[in-house]
Amino acid sequence: MNRLTDEKNIFATIGKAIKNAGLFKDIVLKLATYEDTGLEPEEIEDLKDCIEGEEGTQGTVKDLLELVQYRKLEEQGLLIKLPCKVGDTVYAINCNEIIESTVTEITLNEKGVRYIRLYSTDDRLADFKYDYFKKTVFLTREEAEKAFKGMEVK
Repeated sequence: MNRLTDEKNIFATIGKAIKNAGLFKDIVLKLATYEDTGLEPEEIEDLKDCIEGEEGTQGTVKDLLELVQYRKLEEQGLLIKLPCKVGDTVYAINCNEIIESTVTEITLNEKGVRYIRLYSTDDRLADFKYDYFKKTVFLTREEAEKAFKGMEVK
């Protein structure tokens, strides 16, 4: 980075800027560029630390830009956070019982409805709407049992 200021002798920098309109303009434009980021100096330092990081944890500007892109896609509804992945074991409440199943497929139909296809340990196949996750399909048996007990009370 081409530094325009001398932080050890700020008065010398001010003196040079007063005598040199071009230097003054450069300093003001560079300051404006930083201000345009909307970030405070501490936040810029945090980003710098994130990029440089400790050994083995450092990222790159490219990594940060990729994360920003993912955030934008999520805001636009173009990125879906899946509650599980193919191969995961899940527990589905179906026909008044809890069925241990393996996720075999996650699909999106032509109307945009997301489904999770489950294949149970007793060779049953079932499709559940993605929206049923945490309602009738759970990641742990404990969650399924708790929900099942709540259904029985009603």
